[in-house]
Amino acid sequence: METEETEDGFTVFPIQMPAVPSCPITAIHEIRLRRNTPKIPTAVDGRSLFLKNIPVDASEAHFRAVFSHLVGPGRFESIAFEGERRRRLELDPASAAKISALVKKRKRDEQELEEHAREEELALLPETWTRRIHKSGGSAIVLMADEKSVDQVLKAIGKTKKKNKMPVWGEGVASDTPELGAPWVAAHLQLSRADKAATQKSVHAFFNVFNRKEKEAAETAKKTAE
Repeated sequence: METEETEDGFTVFPIQMPAVPSCPITAIHEIRLRRNTPKIPTAVDGRSLFLKNIPVDASEAHFRAVFSHLVGPGRFESIAFEGERRRRLELDPASAAKISALVKKRKRDEQELEEHAREEELALLPETWTRRIHKSGGSAIVLMADEKSVDQVLKAIGKTKKKNKMPVWGEGVASDTPELGAPWVAAHLQLSRADKAATQKSVHAFFNVFNRKEKEAAETAKKTAE
């Protein structure tokens, strides 16, 4: 069976939402997905999927379970949610775009790259939520193990709908996934009391990264002028 596509090229992917005490009936939530085709191509586009209308309580653990249901374990690599804080610090997108070509061409040893990665990780302020809630109709990009896995996902959705064996949301999710509700709020209140020394260290690291990227941007501008 071919997958059902919308007019804008998205495949309809139905998920069964189980009954909960606050809503004791099951429901069907429809995620829309397609191959990821961003305006600015990247090296991993061939093995990624663009999703929209994701459930508001979605987490990486939820989607790992869903894709394992579709194509088995080991195919799903990661997911990046809309509005999610990037693990790579982008202090100035304009400068980042300007230096991207230089960064690709300039050979740096692994030690320097690792040092920059650690510095950028340190520059991120401590997280105060154990789990994020997404806006209604939000989107995400899923990275699969390879291009073949993307094809298998799209085919599996069609077979799943034909056999009426939709994934059940929350089924198979790892037991260590942070809960929502009262425990979630309590954890947030605790995490909001950030350690002053750790916060100060993040601020210092932020400005170190900022100064480094500004220097790289200046070098690029100078090369372009020449």
